[in-house]
Amino acid sequence: MGTLFSFAVMDALRGLEFPSHSFDLANIRYVESWIRTSYWPKLLQEMQRVSKPGGVIRLTEGNFVQTTSPVFDRLNQLLIQAFYGAGHYFAPEQSGMTTHLAELLQQHGVLRVQTRTHTFESRADTPAGQELAEDMRLGYRTVEPFIRAFAQVPDDYEDIYQQMVVEMQAPDCVTTWRVLTAWGTTPQG
Repeated sequence: MGTLFSFAVMDALRGLEFPSHSFDLANIRYVESWIRTSYWPKLLQEMQRVSKPGGVIRLTEGNFVQTTSPVFDRLNQLLIQAFYGAGHYFAPEQSGMTTHLAELLQQHGVLRVQTRTHTFESRADTPAGQELAEDMRLGYRTVEPFIRAFAQVPDDYEDIYQQMVVEMQAPDCVTTWRVLTAWGTTPQG
């Protein structure tokens, strides 16, 4: 017989509906888009509360995708500025979140903190590269209002966007994404 799973929707910033010390692992990933830097202490406190003594706290975030397209990099810089301006990044740089994960864990009492970086690369002349180009085409259209709200947007944004779409589909376009995982253990009690 297979394992049964159940899912529940909760807001960790309001408190998880689990007893203290319930889990061996508290894991979150890719939360930079919905959590501001000022909320990290509360989130980490709640993760530790639900973790067993000696349990693992694990965080995973990614840097912004990098490509061989200079125009794409311009759009990325605008989005990075917006994330920083909206309070989602600790610094207005490519690694404005990832370089702070280990420090966050240590500052909040997590022990034996370690990190590991994973790098994913794709070329535009592959199916995965074409899917990524389409994701970026749709993604940068979707986040445009966010960018306009929190960054200095040049008058030629639409031209930059259209050029990015072309460059991302060029056969020699290479995309690299670096993801960092930081983890450690909660105190023994």
